[in-house]
Amino acid sequence: MDEEKKAFYVNARTISTRSNLYKLSITFMLCYAAYAGVLSLQSSMNVEEGLGTTSVMVTFITSSISAVFLVPYMVDFMGSKNTIIFGEFAMLVYIAANFYPSWYTLMPAAIFYGLTESAPWAGTSVYVTILGERRWQKKRCRASPTDKSKESYSYGFYTLFNAFVIGGDLIGSGIQAAVLNAFNNVQNPTSTASNSSLYISSSFAYATTPSGDIKQSSLSECGAKDCPSKYAYNGTDEDLDKYNPNPVGVYVLISLFVAMSITSMAVQFFSLPNLPSNYGKQLLHENNEDTIEMKETNLMEPEMKTSKLFKAQKQLKAIFLHIVSPKHLLMMPFLFYYGVYYGFLVADFTRAYISCTAGVEKVGITIAVLAISGAIASALGTKIIPAIGRRGFIILTGSLNLAVYILSLTWQPTPDNIWITYLIASMHGVTDVMFLSLQQGLIALYFEDRLGIAFGVKNGISNLGIALATGWSTALCVYTKIYVQIGLLGISLICLALLDLKFLRSRK
Repeated sequence: MDEEKKAFYVNARTISTRSNLYKLSITFMLCYAAYAGVLSLQSSMNVEEGLGTTSVMVTFITSSISAVFLVPYMVDFMGSKNTIIFGEFAMLVYIAANFYPSWYTLMPAAIFYGLTESAPWAGTSVYVTILGERRWQKKRCRASPTDKSKESYSYGFYTLFNAFVIGGDLIGSGIQAAVLNAFNNVQNPTSTASNSSLYISSSFAYATTPSGDIKQSSLSECGAKDCPSKYAYNGTDEDLDKYNPNPVGVYVLISLFVAMSITSMAVQFFSLPNLPSNYGKQLLHENNEDTIEMKETNLMEPEMKTSKLFKAQKQLKAIFLHIVSPKHLLMMPFLFYYGVYYGFLVADFTRAYISCTAGVEKVGITIAVLAISGAIASALGTKIIPAIGRRGFIILTGSLNLAVYILSLTWQPTPDNIWITYLIASMHGVTDVMFLSLQQGLIALYFEDRLGIAFGVKNGISNLGIALATGWSTALCVYTKIYVQIGLLGISLICLALLDLKFLRSRK
């Protein structure tokens, strides 16, 4: 153990792990709330020519590369705290670009944000992991040492942090719904449709003809039957109006989100302590097929050992060895599938099941339902996981995900049964947070010797899945995507079963 890490544990008794966890969680929650509030609108308010989903695709294509080849260096050399803040700054740039969304503003912002998209996630994962281990170390130093494992503390801290992240969804969607609904009755100066209007009720909004008759033909093409290629590129103003919120409301909304982000970043910068920057840094002697250790040869010159070039070479080798390790290869399908699933929620669920049927103003309400159910599931996760075990939790998550897919395929959304949309949103919220907890917990368990690299690569692979889901968002019908995702879910669960079997054998 190096001197920096020794000092880190010596100070474990005097520095509050929980207060730092709460400060990180609350500030990151507000930054993520602003980003999530903008992200969930991209497939609706920027649906024309696929601008919104294309920007998301560009972000995550860029991120999938930077997560592997850039973010691990950021965590290693900048430290987890500074990595988090820098990533949030790029997030702020993308949010601000929505003041005037066009191919010339949103695309450059998407590329810049993509370079650091994984940075706050990798940084918070490492930061929370260290806080969890610090908590475990403090408990061990007491007169009555804890009998809980280090893994249990990490799971507990992950679950709490994820609950705040889901809370960010709730706050962002709540602000989004309040602002857009407040400006909903103000005439949209950009709307040019002359033969349609928007009928508003207490629970839904949908397109009507001048005589007031509901356009059932339009509603029949929502949900699983939604095929955005029919209207995203060649649609009329009438087709697109129900996806476009009032621009004045958008300006107010983006202004609030920018203010939230700046405030949270300032609090992080001045109140959070710096943790060891080289925690989880790995090197390059391979003991066996799955373990990467730090080891330096005596044949190397001292100057070379400390050079940044040499460190970069070691880091690249460590990244490559991690990617091709058998355990990680079995983990990859699950990480990729989660990205596809998340992209579906962002790009397709919000448009096909909410905006298409109830109006874009109801996106925030539905995402709030998703967030509340996710937060409840996250809070209950600490009790469920010990009760049913890791394998039982994986089976439960996969079964719930399959059930929501079947319901989404067989049910046709209309304004009269909008409550089923909220039910599906709540199921997605539970599934999403269960997938997040599984990812972080499994990585902390299987790759505890290389956390920084493992979390960075994890984000890169998930981002590839998001890029795929947003890339085909306007090209394929929703039902086609759901069938593909069911297949990917099955493959990922089989690989996780093989990974668990391999892990158990390695510990015997």
